[in-house]
Amino acid sequence: MKRILIALTPILILLSCHNSAKDHAEKEEGYLNGSWLGELALNDSVKLNFIFTIANEPGRNRTYIQNGAEQIFLETTYKNDSIFMDFPVYQSRLIAKEEGGVMLGYFIKTDAADYRIPFVGNQGFEDPLPNTEPALDTLANRYAVTFTGGGSAMEAIGEFQQDGNTINGSFLTPYGDYRYLQGKLNGNHLTMFGFDGGYIQVFKAEWRNDSLVNGHYYSGLTGYRTWSGYPSETFELEDPEAMSALNVDAGPIVFSYPGISGENVEYGQAPSNRVTVLQITGSWCPNCKDQAIFLQKLVDAFPTQLNVLGIAFERMGTLEASIAAAKKSKDDLGTSYPVGIAKYTKEQVAEEVFPFLTKIRSYPTLIIIDKTGEVRKIYTGFAGPGTTRYEDVTNYLTQFTQDLINE
Repeated sequence: MKRILIALTPILILLSCHNSAKDHAEKEEGYLNGSWLGELALNDSVKLNFIFTIANEPGRNRTYIQNGAEQIFLETTYKNDSIFMDFPVYQSRLIAKEEGGVMLGYFIKTDAADYRIPFVGNQGFEDPLPNTEPALDTLANRYAVTFTGGGSAMEAIGEFQQDGNTINGSFLTPYGDYRYLQGKLNGNHLTMFGFDGGYIQVFKAEWRNDSLVNGHYYSGLTGYRTWSGYPSETFELEDPEAMSALNVDAGPIVFSYPGISGENVEYGQAPSNRVTVLQITGSWCPNCKDQAIFLQKLVDAFPTQLNVLGIAFERMGTLEASIAAAKKSKDDLGTSYPVGIAKYTKEQVAEEVFPFLTKIRSYPTLIIIDKTGEVRKIYTGFAGPGTTRYEDVTNYLTQFTQDLINE
């Protein structure tokens, strides 16, 4: 596979817009069109590969990233010899210079200080990882997995579907899932990637006697854990309805938070004629994105009987910037329910701001309240559409909500 060494000079770091090459507008329309291999250098030895496609037309710039089984549209603009590709929902972008079918630049998170990962793009590729040798065997569809790091361990369920060397799947955790993943089993070496603008992930492991061993998980700039797994059809995670509880000493659920539309998002304990669903969320949270899409389906199904409120814990540092981040997320997802900003500093303990729960263990967390104001369910985490649990979870929550509406 063609590779380009990442050697970024200060002029690239600044990504200045001097005319070292012809402006995009002066070049033949569609000269960038086609498939590209993107590569993020998480560290000196670990690269995250992904495929993106440029399909520009007159008056319309289009860029798509293929993240496992999902396709993500990036809002793309050109300024002189620089290309800016903005992710939906998140405060993140790819920014690069292009010359001769090669892009050099960075992946940037604007909601984190100095968050830049070197980025290279090479034109003319359609596979993020080549087949180097036949897969040694076929992975089991379901593994009991343990991630270890930072002095703690976390159990998970690995789900895999294999077609030759190609592996698709995800990892379910007690707090959500790692969304869409794709990679290869070359010989006995497993490599999987996930990149959606929120998650930036590389999984590596070795297959030995049906088990996955010597696993390494890299996330973002600094995240790292080891992991291993063994085939299991019976292993289960913590019950999402037992991971948090109502704090009876905190009194009734009453709040008023600044809303992103200019009006406060409020809730009081007085009975109403609607079932209420409170979503503890954040615009930076990948599993919150998947859950928000599901909640909008509930709103559409029960428009006059259901009240959904988002309670956002943002990290932008100011209320103004947090409102802008939450609004971008809401607009990109196409959700209609109101969202209030509960907190907007980087250092925060959610249950200190929202004390009605004994502990908030995951973003997202749902609190479902009946028409009388009684909390009937607290549901931690969310299994998204990249997992086999998605249909069961959404059907269960939909039926529970409908039962409360019919009471």
